[in-house]
Amino acid sequence: MPALSQTFENPWRDLFLWAVLQNRQEMANYFWEMGPEAVPAALAACKILKEMARLESDTETARSMKRAKYDQLAINLFSECYANSEDRAFNLLIRETKYWGKTTCLQLATEADAKSFFAHDGVQALLTKIWWG
Repeated sequence: MPALSQTFENPWRDLFLWAVLQNRQEMANYFWEMGPEAVPAALAACKILKEMARLESDTETARSMKRAKYDQLAINLFSECYANSEDRAFNLLIRETKYWGKTTCLQLATEADAKSFFAHDGVQALLTKIWWG
């Protein structure tokens, strides 16, 4: 049993993951809003829910998981960042995260197969910049 004085590095992320895994969308949305690194968190949830929906035998539960639309939350938030500062938005995409295994948003989006995220003009602009210099 853990000591009562034990502290957690990021309790909002932990609660968010718990709510996603329990398919508690309203609760997960609240914890997502409260936690840091919202774009990577949304992309991670997108990946988790896609995998859970694929493994789920109950079709209604699987549909519910697919309706969560964390990819859209990531897109909306990234759109706001991109509108405010292209350079900072580019840094958001390639910066290693602190709470998501030192991965980048681009890596998480790849893992989540978030095609709509990659279709965003800001992501396309960064990829073009990387590819063409």
